[in-house]
Amino acid sequence: MENIIFIHRTKKLFHGRLKSFIAENFRNADNDISNLKSIYVIELLTRSKQNNLWSDKNCNGARALYQMIMDYAVRKHYVAENPIK
Repeated sequence: MENIIFIHRTKKLFHGRLKSFIAENFRNADNDISNLKSIYVIELLTRSKQNNLWSDKNCNGARALYQMIMDYAVRKHYVAENPIK
């Protein structure tokens, strides 16, 4: 039972952090994924790289993650096409 409670709390924690991250970095996309534009991802990656927040490897990984999220959104018909190609 303790494991189930821990997993539930962990999911809530990460969900909250992810939602905050999206709200901070992608205008209006936290409530509607179809508002996520490729320029927002480019701006985030450029800003992160220029400010030495992320390495090249982290930027590439983040881009791949956003692309996978948007591919999922396309499959579920939340958006018509993936803006991150």
